[in-house]
Amino acid sequence: MLVPFLMPAQNQTPTTATPQRDYADEQKEESDPVILKRLDEWQDLKFGFMAHWGIYSQWATVESWGLCSEPWIDRKDAPYDEYKRQYTALNTTFNPKRFNPDRWAKAAALAGMKYMVFTTKHHDGFCMFGTEETTYSTVNSSCPFFKNKNSDITKALTDAFRQYNMWIGFYFS
Repeated sequence: MLVPFLMPAQNQTPTTATPQRDYADEQKEESDPVILKRLDEWQDLKFGFMAHWGIYSQWATVESWGLCSEPWIDRKDAPYDEYKRQYTALNTTFNPKRFNPDRWAKAAALAGMKYMVFTTKHHDGFCMFGTEETTYSTVNSSCPFFKNKNSDITKALTDAFRQYNMWIGFYFS
């Protein structure tokens, strides 16, 4: 369905052609029986939580949307290039010394939760896990937290939640 305000006014043509995205594969109904079974089981869990956590938490901002160059993003009047430079350097100060994955899992279990979904990487590209694909992560020496035994935060949370027989899912963008 096309939304009318996204279309050019009558008798006007767009000045540049926008490539059309084919959503056909994305909109197909899932047919894999294993995935369908897991989705059904997950929906029956009912109670859990999602943790959006990353280097942006140091600024108390909502995820990494500040990196978008759209004018509606509030950067407290900072010029975009300066904001982006400062933001991308947040990995050099990210050091959540009191992070305790077992405490997170125990609190969730005691509350009756059955699962957690964790943001392993948001649009800013910062990885909350170890990877050979980039140095922009919690396990790289550019991040002070790399020395912590739980520096692979995704693994630490996965291990802790599984200790409490809870499901864990990953949000990766």
